[in-house]
Amino acid sequence: MDRRIPYVSLVERRNLFIDHFRKSWLIIVFGLILSIAGVFVLLNNERQTARKIVSLDEALSNVKTVKIDENRMKAASGQLLHIIAQLYTDEPLTEPDYNIQVQAVKLKRRVQMYQWVEEETESVYGQSIDIINSDQKTYYYTQDWRDKVIDSSLFHMRLGHENPKEFPIKNRIQTANHVLIGHYELGAEAKAKINNYIEITSDTRPEDPAIKLHSGLYYHCNDVFSPEIGDIRLQFLTAGIEGSFYTIVAKYENGLLVPYVTSINSTVLILLPGRHTIEESFVAAHYERKLHAWALRFIGWVLLFFAATCTTDLLTVVLGDIRLFAIVLPNPQQPLYGNVLVSFSLAIIIIALCWLLFRPWLAFGMLFAATSPFIFCARSIVNSYHRIGNTQID
Repeated sequence: MDRRIPYVSLVERRNLFIDHFRKSWLIIVFGLILSIAGVFVLLNNERQTARKIVSLDEALSNVKTVKIDENRMKAASGQLLHIIAQLYTDEPLTEPDYNIQVQAVKLKRRVQMYQWVEEETESVYGQSIDIINSDQKTYYYTQDWRDKVIDSSLFHMRLGHENPKEFPIKNRIQTANHVLIGHYELGAEAKAKINNYIEITSDTRPEDPAIKLHSGLYYHCNDVFSPEIGDIRLQFLTAGIEGSFYTIVAKYENGLLVPYVTSINSTVLILLPGRHTIEESFVAAHYERKLHAWALRFIGWVLLFFAATCTTDLLTVVLGDIRLFAIVLPNPQQPLYGNVLVSFSLAIIIIALCWLLFRPWLAFGMLFAATSPFIFCARSIVNSYHRIGNTQID
């Protein structure tokens, strides 16, 4: 079925454009903003992904495995090393008020406070502590442990539901000053990558009788089973326990293991718990990069899809009488297929352009896949013209 609008002159097309823009300018502007955002997300993501792949390939060609029993002075400064060894720390991390002492890279203190919580709903199921009906909305108030302060001044009913303004004890993460993997000391960037926290469980009760220990949590309250507003509880977690094996790929420089800077000014630093070969370490780094890249690609495509949805009517008015675009543009009765096709093709084209310098054959393959619907449409147009010409000759 021919979905072209009747042919119009340039003046008539301009008038149609202006008239349609006046009627739907907000949706069109929103679509343009979404398209700019989608293009930006895809361009930035592919640029970072390409740089990361090239950097990992360069690092893989320059890395050297250092055995645990080798002296650290054998490694030259500036050399990229692959090390599998145990972690060692100089001094224990402590929380003396709670009799906590661990030999680890990090010690995390997580604090929660018992507070009023406001919920708004049209109807309430189950039992709550306090319910207020106003303006056909139901506000109900419960008490619960929360990690952040809830501003009770914003509640619909503030009287009787006041929360403290701040936590009496703050969250905190302690990091060991000196951490060794084998004979080599970790730099700040390497220590920052150790985040596989596990909960500390202890049967040793604090010396302060006001602090109660229950199920691994430390409570500042009168009754663990009937807490009051403002009571707090603490949980302790640790990461990078001394003696655990880790694998690192980093540059040895000035006595520390720091990120390796590649020729394109990108950094490589791989740190994994457990024992991993060079190949396994780089496979893990590529896998982490792929998850991040595909998540952003999906977000970029979604932005382009909604941008196409917002601007479909305008494009139909402006380009609907051009046969090639009329075939590609979404059908007003079934716009979903066309919007998916246009946004998907545009996303692939943007991705392919970013890879031209790094993977030209891959880029050309993606460009062909993205433009194949348009090529098919153009071919169908040429065939239709040939059929019309042959009919006239007959």
